[in-house]
Formats: sequence, structure tokens, C-alpha cells
Amino acid sequence: MNLQQLAALTRMRWQIGRNLVRKSGRTNQVLLTIALVLAFLGSIGTFLFALGWGSVLINRLQPYQWIYVWDAITVVFLFVWSMGVLTELQRSELLSLKNLLHLPVSLSGGFFLNYLSSIVSLTVLLFLPVLLGICCVSVLHFGSASSVSFLLVSSFLLMVSAVTYLIRGWLGKLMENPRTRGTVVAVTTIFFVLVFQLPNMLNSTWMRSGRQASRERREAHREELDQLRQQLEDRTLASSEYKPKVARLKEAFQQQENSIRQAKRESTHQRILSINQLVPVLWLPYGAASAARGSIASPLLCIFGMTAFGLASLGLSYRSTVQTYIGNDRTGKRSATHDTLDSAKRRTRLEMQLPLLTNTQSAIALATWRMTLRAPESKMALLTPLIFAAMFGSAIFSGSMSAVPQAARPWLTLTAISVSLFGLAQLLINMFGMDRQGFRAYILMPIDRGDILLGKNLGVFPIVGGLTSLLVVAVGILARVPSAYVLATLLQVPITFLCYFLVTNQVSITAPVGLISGTMKPVSLKAGTVITQLLAMFFSPLMMLPAAIALGVDFVLNFYLKWPPALGRIAPVYLILTLVELPIMIWVYRRLIARQGKFLQDREQQILDTITKVAG
Repeated sequence: MNLQQLAALTRMRWQIGRNLVRKSGRTNQVLLTIALVLAFLGSIGTFLFALGWGSVLINRLQPYQWIYVWDAITVVFLFVWSMGVLTELQRSELLSLKNLLHLPVSLSGGFFLNYLSSIVSLTVLLFLPVLLGICCVSVLHFGSASSVSFLLVSSFLLMVSAVTYLIRGWLGKLMENPRTRGTVVAVTTIFFVLVFQLPNMLNSTWMRSGRQASRERREAHREELDQLRQQLEDRTLASSEYKPKVARLKEAFQQQENSIRQAKRESTHQRILSINQLVPVLWLPYGAASAARGSIASPLLCIFGMTAFGLASLGLSYRSTVQTYIGNDRTGKRSATHDTLDSAKRRTRLEMQLPLLTNTQSAIALATWRMTLRAPESKMALLTPLIFAAMFGSAIFSGSMSAVPQAARPWLTLTAISVSLFGLAQLLINMFGMDRQGFRAYILMPIDRGDILLGKNLGVFPIVGGLTSLLVVAVGILARVPSAYVLATLLQVPITFLCYFLVTNQVSITAPVGLISGTMKPVSLKAGTVITQLLAMFFSPLMMLPAAIALGVDFVLNFYLKWPPALGRIAPVYLILTLVELPIMIWVYRRLIARQGKFLQDREQQILDTITKVAG
């Protein structure tokens, strides 16, 4: 590719981006302009902040501690970079190589341009000034030997961007099959969450063991002081000898504690150095810290290693791209016999008659159930509660549960429901947007619109209810909650979702959003729609009010009014009130769902116009 072709492709890329912005509407253009200005100002601000903060911090740290600053910045950068990769995982290339192959342009040129465009992101815009600012501070404080930090940053960005581009290419190839797209996104998300949560769990384990050892040493020291005090009271120890012995004992204990802290700091530092030496993405902190100490070989080896990783990743990515576009991609295909058998099984399942439901309600429920399990965006939304549980649950349960009072543990099971509601809100508050063109089939059927809402709610409930119940049981086991309270909370799951379905139905009818096929990305958004959906998400924990009332009454009776313990173990008040609330909630739901059906009938044309702006 020559310079003229590169310039032409760059202009083409720029014009495509401008057209997308122009078609997004006046409001989105203004918001995008404001975001770009804020990002530019934030980039300058982060550079100045890194200079000022680094200059102050570097005077308070020992040279060997400088690696901690680099480690912290690198880990935060990698976390934000990974979140950006997960967010953009389903996005196709803005300048597709398939279109470039129709032009007199080499495949390598198009590949190189797409790779360069993948580096340009908000994460790099905000973090690159920070890295450059820390490099400047390091050069000013440690001398010209630290100027190699700029090369370390360049090779680090090359390695991270190239490896990410390679992984995105592999995942993109897998995601070409709509059936595996959701699975790929789900597994990738869980992998990143576990990777970033593993250090937190290990650190909590080490801290808990350290606290236990420190507690034992303090108890032994206290026993020695008590023995001296007892000897003084028994007059076996003279008062003139008591104070010097106490002082020597305290001094010895303090010296022991100081030596243990020093040994722990040295052990932690050696462990951090070992991790930085072994993990390639941490070679930047290790090389920069080594350069600050005056070393030359270690930074150069880190630069060579990161550059080699980056170039090798680009080579593999280009090779994979060439194999894909020249037809040598080895992807197996399922036989037509298997596809026919699977189709027959699916038809059999979709033609089932669910008990207590009419044929229409049963058909809509089964279709919704099947669509929720198959759609890639639904799979990603269903994983959100598990991700939240992994992120926040590890921080809670990594410590000792013995510190949590027994009376407070049943409330943890309600927390599991709250996390599930908040995580599933994105899926439930826009249920017609998930249908896209399929919504036209619903409004063309001569059926009661309340049956549509009832069928869609019942179709998704086994999935979201089962996922929530799984979280409740897991929390009950980990927190050692009595089985009767866990059972009551499981019965609160349908009560909570029936209440929440009434809210999500109303939001889905009032503020629908059109989605791009295969993703959860909106076609266009209005301010009122965004506010309505955000309010429904943030106030989703209020749907647990029936459960909170029942458990609150149980708490008051047991711990303030002294409810008989034997009766409480046999049938807790929480369980009794839950059994009373369940039929009441079912009755309220059936009454209100009919009114919402009439509201849906009044707004079905507006919903259709909104969610079918883009098809397929």
C-alpha cells in the first residue's frame, strides 16, 4: 500500500464516521461533541495530574517502591481496556475488509489500517497521558536512564493492542455463527471477571491468615501481661520489678511486631517482583522500576519481549485474516441430518401445551422462552447477575462469615434477589425491542393484548427465576442461612418478579428502544426514554418490598417481641407471611395485566415504528 492509498482509505474511514454521526440526530451530535471536548480536556488534565501527583509521590517513596505506582496504573489500564473490549466485542469493523477486496488495495494495507484504528479509543486517550506523565516524572527524578520508559510504554501498547486484535479476530470468527455468538461473549466475560477477581480473593485469604496470626500474637502477649499482674497481686513479684518487666515485655513485643512487618514487606515485595517478571503485561512496571534503579539490561529485555509478543500477535492475526479471505478457513459444518433432527425437536417443544394457559398464551410463552435462550444479546444479559455476584460476592464471602450476626444472614438472600433484578433489568425493560420485526406478528394476531404480556412474562420467568433461585441457594449455603428462611426467599422470587413484570411491561410499552440485530446496542435514543429506563433499573430493588416487609416482621417478632423459638424453627413468620403474599400477588398481577393489555393495544403502532427502524 502506498501513501496515496493510505490517505484515500483514511479519508474514506473519516467520511463513514461523519455520515454515521450525521444520521444519529441533532441531540446525539451535540452530546458526541461535548464528549469529545471533555475527553480532550480530560486527556490534558490527566497528563498534568500525573506530573503533579507523581512529583509529590516520588519524593515520598523509596526507589524500590516505584514499581507499585506503575503496577497500579497498569492494572487499572488493563481493567478499563478489557471492559472496552467486552463492550465492543460484537461490533463489526467500520471499514470492512470484504468491501476493501473490491478495490485495488492490498489485504495487508486494509489489515494495517484496521489495526491502527483499533488502537484509537477512549481508554488510550485518557491513560496514555498518564503513562507519559509518569515517564516524565521518572526522567526528572531518576535521570536520563529512565528515558527508556517511553520505549517501554510504546512496546507495551503495541503488545496489548496486537494481542487484543488477535483475540478479537479469533472471537469474531467464532461469533459469525449466531448460535455460538452469545456463548463466546458469555465465556469471555466470565473469564475476564474471574481473572480480575482472583487477585482480590487471594489477597483476602492472605490478609485473613495474617490477621489470625496477629490476633494470636496479641493474645499471647496479653496473657503474659496478665501473668505478671497476677504475680504482683499474689506478692510473688515485687512492685519495683513489675514495671521494668512490663516495659521489657512490651518492648520485646514491639520489636517482634516490627521485625514481622519488615519481613512481610520484604516478602510481599519479592512476590510482586516475581509476578512482574513472569506476567508479560506487567513487564512495563518491572522495566520502568529497573530503569529507575539504574539497570539497563532488564528494561531492554522487557522492550524486546513486549515487542516480540506484539509483532508475533500481528503476524498470527494477519495469517488468520488471509486464511479467512482466501477460503482456507477450516471450519466444520454440521450435517443436514442433524439440523433436520434438531429442527424437529424444537418444533415439538414449541408445540407443547402448558398447563393452566390457553393455546395462545402457551405459544407466546414457549416462543419467548426459546428466543431468550437463543438470542446472543439475551445470553449476555442473563450473565449480568452472575457477573455482579462474582464481583461483589467474592468481596463479601472472602472474609469470615462468623462476624455476621445470625439475625442478619437471611437478609443476604434478599440481596441476591436485588442483584438479580438490577442485572436483568436491561433484558426485561425492553422486551418488545428484543422482538424487532417479530413484534409485527404479535400485533397482526387477533388476540387479547393481555395474553401477549402474560405469555412473554411467563416465557422469561423460568429462566430469570431459575437464575435468581440459584443465587439465593448459593448465598444461603455460604452464609449458613436456616433452610426455612431459604425456602421462604425462594417463594419470594415469583412474588418479586410478578411485581417487577408489571413495571417492566409498563416501561416496555411506554419507552421502547430499537436494537441492532444480534446486539443490545440501540438504534437511537431519546432523553425521555433513557431517563425512564434508568429509573426502572435503579428503582428495581423496590420490587422487593413484600419480601422486606415479611422478613422485617419476622425480625421484630423474634428479636424484640421474643417470638417462641420452637415455633419459629418449625414455621418462621417470614415463611407464613410469604405464603399469604403469594396468592395476593398473583391476583393483583392478573387484574393489572389486563389493563396493561389495553394500554399496549393503544400504543402498538408507536412501538412497531420504534423497534423496526432497522431490520435483520
